[in-house]
Formats: sequence, structure tokens, C-alpha cells
Amino acid sequence: MEQRVTPRRLTFATWIAALGAAALAWVLTINMSAGMPMPAMMPLPAFLVFWIVMMIAMMFPSVAPAALLWTHTIARTSSGAQQAWRMVQFVAGYLVAWAAFGAVLYGAIFELSSLLSHRPGSSGIAGAAIFGLAAMYQVTPLKRACLLHCRSPFAALMRYAAFPRRGRDLLVGLHHGAYCVGCCWGLMMLLLAAGIMNLAAMAGVALLVLLEKRWRRGEALARWSSALFALLALAALLRPEAFAGLR
Repeated sequence: MEQRVTPRRLTFATWIAALGAAALAWVLTINMSAGMPMPAMMPLPAFLVFWIVMMIAMMFPSVAPAALLWTHTIARTSSGAQQAWRMVQFVAGYLVAWAAFGAVLYGAIFELSSLLSHRPGSSGIAGAAIFGLAAMYQVTPLKRACLLHCRSPFAALMRYAAFPRRGRDLLVGLHHGAYCVGCCWGLMMLLLAAGIMNLAAMAGVALLVLLEKRWRRGEALARWSSALFALLALAALLRPEAFAGLR
């Protein structure tokens, strides 16, 4: 009979796995972004591989507490290799949600690139629209509801225990990932204005996501950032040359 891991060791292992995966993904993201073509020139499968690696780098530190809660739920009914396999399913479901958003974002990148190739002077308007959309979404009820779920997923994760056993862990990861997308898609759209492969922008967005979800003033930060994005939208209109390289 397999020996179950103690809660303390389980907590430590979950954090190490999440942060280790994020660190490795940052290394891969930096290496991949150095020699890759612009996203609009990439086939969708290649873009999705790059996007998923990006999401591991940017999102795993903030999703670790939710993964930890589900890990402890799994540990009550599973042990050893079965625990690991169930966590793989949870992570896979989470990444499927972000891959679906990545496919939508790819379409937006393609359309934006086509627009700017035909109307190069519209980069300021496009930048203002992106920042304006992000600013508005930051203060919507949907953003707040998704952020509340991500900040305190305990109640939702307990309800998942009632899900049908077959495919439960995959579904839980997918469900939590959907809330995470709902919380953060507006912030990810900012990468359209800064550049999908802009490492500084990736790090800035990742930090903002982490603070929104884990800092005690995270909800207030979402509102404060809305004002900042509104100012950046105005700046894009006043200084469109700053967005001449918009992709």
C-alpha cells in the first residue's frame, strides 16, 4: 500500500512544482522569443505552443494556491502516482482554457496586423482601443466576479467534489482556467499594444495578475489600473507614433 504524503510535504512540493515550471517556462519564453517571427506570420499551432509556454510562465505563480487546494482535495482520496496523474489532468484542463483564449487572440492579432498593413496611420487609434477596452473591463461586474473566484477559490473547489468522478480533475482545471481567463483576458489584450513577444510587457502583466489575485488590496488595484489604462488610451491618441510598431 502506497504511503500518503504529509500535508506539509504536499504543500512544499506543489509550490516547488508551480514555481519551478514557471521559471523553466520563462527561460523557454526568452529563448523562443529571440528567434521567432512575428505572431501574425506564425501558423496557429506554433503560436499556441508559444502561448501556452507563456501562460505557464505568467500564470503559474498566481494559480499555485488554487492548485494547492485541489491537491489537498485529491490527497484525501488518492495517493502516489494517482495523485500525480490527477494533478496533470487539473493542469491540462487549466491550460486548455488558456489555449482556447490564445486561439481567439491569434485571430485578433491577424486582423490587427492586416488592418495596420493597409492603414499604418491607425496604430494610435488601435492602441487607444486596446487600452480603452482593458480600462473598461477592469471595473465590470464580470471582472470582479472572476477576480473574487480567483482570489478565494476554496468554496468553488469544494463544490467540484460533487462532479462526476470520470474526468473530474480535467473539468475542475478547465473550470478554474475559464474563471482565470475571465479575470485576466483584458490584461492579456494589452500585449497586443506592447507586443506579444515584449518580455518587459509580459513581466509587467504577470506581476499585475499576481498582485490582483494575491495582494490584500488586489481588488482595489484592478480599479486603480483601470485609470492608468484610460490615461494610456489617451496617450495613444495624442502620441500615435509611439505605437507605430503595433503588431
